[in-house]
Amino acid sequence: MNIIDTISNDTFLRKAYPEGFVSSVLLGGIELTIDNRVALSLHIKDQPKINVDKWGVWGKDYNVVAVHLTSNTLRRVDIKNWNSFISCVPEVKIDGDNFLVHFSSDDASVVCYVGGFIFQKCTTYIND
Repeated sequence: MNIIDTISNDTFLRKAYPEGFVSSVLLGGIELTIDNRVALSLHIKDQPKINVDKWGVWGKDYNVVAVHLTSNTLRRVDIKNWNSFISCVPEVKIDGDNFLVHFSSDDASVVCYVGGFIFQKCTTYIND
């Protein structure tokens, strides 16, 4: 299962990444707030399958797409060695009515137990 399968409000993402996020994803940020809310920023280095005029040209104006997600169904989050986290391919499993989303690299990991994520927006940037 691909992490894109855990996201609602996903029409744009499905057009941009019809196969899902197939290569490494950088978990660029995680924000925990009250009321079981979490916000994630996934930094994708795969070129989108569609052109978005306001983003410019892939490889010239941007080469990373940051996908911003939220969830108000956070059940639990486990974070280990956040400061040594690098890119990975997230593992997704179904656990009853929830998803277990596991980001791991070397000795770092982030595991989120959520009912699902909601797509909020994308931003872009050049990573040299």
